[in-house]
Amino acid sequence: MAYAKRTDQNQKDIVKALRELGATVFDTSAIGKGYPDINIFYKGNTILAEIKKDANARLTIHQIAFWD
Repeated sequence: MAYAKRTDQNQKDIVKALRELGATVFDTSAIGKGYPDINIFYKGNTILAEIKKDANARLTIHQIAFWD
């Protein structure tokens, strides 16, 4: 099953806040196939983050496979 590649409405605000804290953030949401929405680089750490609109939003099958 294919899913549309789209970003959640809160992604811009999250990316902006992370950048204001000094993080380097790359939007990777267009990669698809379960790859996380953003890559965050902060104080020598690399963090992959999947952004959801709220706590009730579910991961797709591809996202679950990626994190497994």
